[in-house]
Amino acid sequence: MGSVQEFAHALWSIGLFVPFFCSVFLIGLIKAILTGPFALALVFVGNVAVAIVLWPAFVFWTYRSVIETKKFALSLKFLSLICLPVPLVIWPVNITLGSFLVGLGYGFFAPMIATFEAVGVERENKLFYCITDGVWGTLKGSCTIVRDFFDWCYHSYPAYMDDFRQESPNNGKPYTIKFLQVPQCAVVGALGLLVDVPIISIIAALKSPIMLLKGWKKLFDDFVARDGACTKAFCVPVTGISIVLWPLVVISGLVTIILGSFLLGLFGGVVVYQESSFLYGMAYIVAVIAEFDEYSNDILYLREGSCLPRPRYRKHIVKPETSLTSSSEKQSLRQTSSLSKPSATDQQLGSGSQISRSTSHSGGKLIKQLTASKSLRQTIQQVQMVQIWEHLFKTLQLHGKVLFEVGVIKTSDLEDYVHSTKSEKSTMVELGLPAYTLLKNLMISAKSDSPGLVLYNGQELTSSNRPQDRLMDWFFDPLVVLKEQIRAACLQPTDEHYLEKLVLASGHPEQLDFWQNGSIEPENNVKKGELQAIARRIQGITTTASRFPTFRRRFQQCVKSLIASGQKQGIDQANEGISKTERKKGEMSEVSIDIQSGDNAV
Repeated sequence: MGSVQEFAHALWSIGLFVPFFCSVFLIGLIKAILTGPFALALVFVGNVAVAIVLWPAFVFWTYRSVIETKKFALSLKFLSLICLPVPLVIWPVNITLGSFLVGLGYGFFAPMIATFEAVGVERENKLFYCITDGVWGTLKGSCTIVRDFFDWCYHSYPAYMDDFRQESPNNGKPYTIKFLQVPQCAVVGALGLLVDVPIISIIAALKSPIMLLKGWKKLFDDFVARDGACTKAFCVPVTGISIVLWPLVVISGLVTIILGSFLLGLFGGVVVYQESSFLYGMAYIVAVIAEFDEYSNDILYLREGSCLPRPRYRKHIVKPETSLTSSSEKQSLRQTSSLSKPSATDQQLGSGSQISRSTSHSGGKLIKQLTASKSLRQTIQQVQMVQIWEHLFKTLQLHGKVLFEVGVIKTSDLEDYVHSTKSEKSTMVELGLPAYTLLKNLMISAKSDSPGLVLYNGQELTSSNRPQDRLMDWFFDPLVVLKEQIRAACLQPTDEHYLEKLVLASGHPEQLDFWQNGSIEPENNVKKGELQAIARRIQGITTTASRFPTFRRRFQQCVKSLIASGQKQGIDQANEGISKTERKKGEMSEVSIDIQSGDNAV
């Protein structure tokens, strides 16, 4: 009886879903056909123009950094100068190809996704928004892509090159190269391209149909199951478009693997240099094929391991096959491997039932670890990167407004930053204000009992609900460590205010002597050094984040908003008439931010 009801429920779901999805898909397809060519033209022409115009500057910045850097020895500089023309010539070619693909993909998929999102959002007159959403927004988004690309090329890349040029070598020893091994590296790299690229591409092509069928099976199982994730109202549009576009995902994965195989083949030359052995490089060429085969088997839940040979290509790494010496260890691994295969119950649970497998070495033994993936509810509750990004700029504008009102930052300072005028005040706006915002957030987190970070709206960001992407990996753990250091330092209010000055003035608190925020410079040199170390780490993290192109664009919007707010209310002129004594009296109370009122103000 239960199976009959489930079958009827599946038929009813399909009967309602198919005409609804086809109608929405047709509307999105028409918008994509009409909007896509314009978006493609904007992205392609804009990015290619930026790449061509700035290419001479790229050549100058790159060669200057390589010549003047202290991290490279003379031999490595010489080799780099010889090899640099290759990537510099390939750069505009890659931008041309990448801009075409990005513009084509964005111009086609953005209107279609916006159409499905308009259906899923709780709105009145969904048909109107289904037709209009994604047209003008896609064109604006295309211009934003060009703007962000220009910011990265014109602002971020020179900053990276300046850091590379000015940094001192690790341990005081510059990197060098052994010229005698260069021919061997070149030979192994060429052989890796000739062998690894075609074989890995063939393996990926043979397994692509399996990935296509298993993906479709998973999507259909989620849809027709009574408790499947895709029976939820907000997932119905996503289900349909996922089923239709899954072949494109498979094709994209295949293309990515083929392009990545070039790097895998060339890495054989790196192995030769690292191990100082031509034979190890040849062994890598053979072993990397088996490693890819085994990895793809794990992803697709095929048989364990690989039937291909896997010779050792590292001197100090024990082969996994030789680490299982006892029969008990083999039996334990066999039981673990059987557990790692998804059962029928797991398949019914949808996305929350998948089991990811990883290996770790402990005491020379290969240990299989099972890690359950997130359930649907956990995925929904997971904090998204866009939420953190939006919250960052919201609190940044809030702190900027407070500092602007008390006279620490003036209209002229903000305008200097907008017009890219290099001055101490513009640097304080560009780096000091975001670092100050980050410090205030870390202080709130340090005063709480949270194991992670606490945002200003009270939301907690931990290792379990944080976004699982590479960008967050770079920042989350260092910020948690900084938070723990601030908590362990047991800072007094005067120390906290001194740290605020250090961070805001980029390590030069004497620039803010006029700002009497209650700070006292520690007499203890150890405490002072501790605060300076925390300030430097916060500034370093902020500098890294500020070089992302999206950050610059959003931060400029915040600065312009502060300028407009000050001109509208006449805050800057009023500040000029306030005596320093009156400012000192009200300053501390104003810097103590009322979060609730601040959110409403923003």
